[in-house]
Order: sequence, then C-alpha cells, then structure tokens
Amino acid sequence: MQYKTILTYLPDKKTADRLLNAAMSVARENDAHLVGLHVIPRVPVMYSVAAAEIPQAIVQQQEELLQAEANELREHFEETCRKGGVKAEWRCNRIEHADMASEISSQALCADLIVTAQNEEGVIGLVDDLPSRIVTEAGRPVLIIPRTGNYPQIGKNVVIAWNGSKEATRASLDALPFLKSADGVKVLAIDPKCREGYNNIALGGEMALCLARHDVKTETAVTASGPISVGDAILNRLADEHYDLLVMGCYGHSRLRETLFGGVTRDLLEHMTAPVLMSH
Repeated sequence: MQYKTILTYLPDKKTADRLLNAAMSVARENDAHLVGLHVIPRVPVMYSVAAAEIPQAIVQQQEELLQAEANELREHFEETCRKGGVKAEWRCNRIEHADMASEISSQALCADLIVTAQNEEGVIGLVDDLPSRIVTEAGRPVLIIPRTGNYPQIGKNVVIAWNGSKEATRASLDALPFLKSADGVKVLAIDPKCREGYNNIALGGEMALCLARHDVKTETAVTASGPISVGDAILNRLADEHYDLLVMGCYGHSRLRETLFGGVTRDLLEHMTAPVLMSH
C-alpha cells in the first residue's frame, strides 16, 4: 500500500515552503502525484448600509490582488516541484458558495493523503477549526504539519495514540505507508479502559499484531496520564522519545462532542510539536 495521490493545501507563500518540504518528501517516498491546492476566498464585504457605498473598483482591486498572490504561489509550487523531481499538478479555485473547509474537503475526496498546516498561533473563529474539519469532512487521512520547524523526513520513528476506538483503528491503518517504512512504531495506550474479553484490544496488543502482519516493526506500551491531561501525556512522550510522527484518531463534529472526549484532539492540534496524521 502506498499514497499515490497526495493533496496539499497551500494557503499562502508564508507556509508554502514548510508544507512543500513535507509533502514532497512523502510524495518521493511513495512515487506519488502531488496536487497543490490554493483556494481564493471571497472578498469580505461588511453587510451594512455602508456596504452599498463600497465602489466596485475597490472590490475589483482586492480580487486582482488575491489572484496575483495565487499566481505567484503557483509559480513557486511548480518550480519547487520541478527542482525536487516530483510529479505535480496545480489547482486554484475561488470560493463561490462553500466555506474554506468544505471546498478543500471536496477537492480532496479522491486523494490518498491530505497535507495541511497547523493553524497559526492566535487564529480565532471558524478558521481555527480548519484541520479537524478537513479530517471529519473529507474522510481522508490528514497529515498536519506544525507551524514551526522543518520536516524533510517524516515517519521513521512513529507513535500511535491508542485508545481502542474505531477512529484510532482507522488512523493506524491509514498510516500503513508510513508505518511499513518506519524504523520503529510504538502503540501507546494511555489510561486504557480494560474489561473482560477486551484487554488485548484496549492495551494495544491486537493492533500491534495486526500491524506486524503487515511487516511493521511494532511494540506496545501502556502508561497512565496521572495528574496531567491525556493530550499533555502524549506531548511529553513526543518530546522525550523524539518521535517524528504521531498517529491518532480525530473525534467529533462539534466542540461539544469533542469536550465529551476530553478535548485530546483540540489540545494536540493547538500544541503539536511533531507532524500528526489524523483520521476520522
């Protein structure tokens, strides 16, 4: 199994190099076709009495500026992929009716893997849900790249955040192209909920056996989060054991439902220190 079609969402020039380094590395590893997607937003207009007084020339000027930025990003993408020896395709869409997450998810429905960026620090509002919304709406595995650092190689030392759920199972199997070429993979169960007839699944043993049948070098570990949150316990492991990829399920379609799951997804998306592969 390999990722043969990889789509990376490139919002701007600022994040392009970081995302392209990661996406091109995965594309070369899998001999994949890389799609670069940029989405041009609607020019924001305040719906008030004053909105009617905004000259069309100003709106047109803003649209031309956005198009110029998209053209520059396309040139950078195509040149970078050409120099990197990666098969590439550029897509640029304008939002007409859908919002940003829905548009990206629709474009990525036939991709084997989506690569996107962690939100910039301090981003608020609907945009700050973009990575998790892409995971839940596209139904494809999503590789999220942290806002800081450079990641030219991903997936040699991997940890799976395991809790015995269908989301964690989906993420583990969606990550197989990474796991099969990894030097080591740890299935980490934190605060496992054991019960009769379910212990080996809860503790990660059954998933480790499943992955071993795919020739994945796998080990298991069990730990308690103790006085800190599960999210913080995972982040501590990432730092202490120098993992370069975290694999985990993404939970919930809403803030309310995510709160019921302890907010682990939200915590990790806000404070991630290594690339994270998520599935829903």
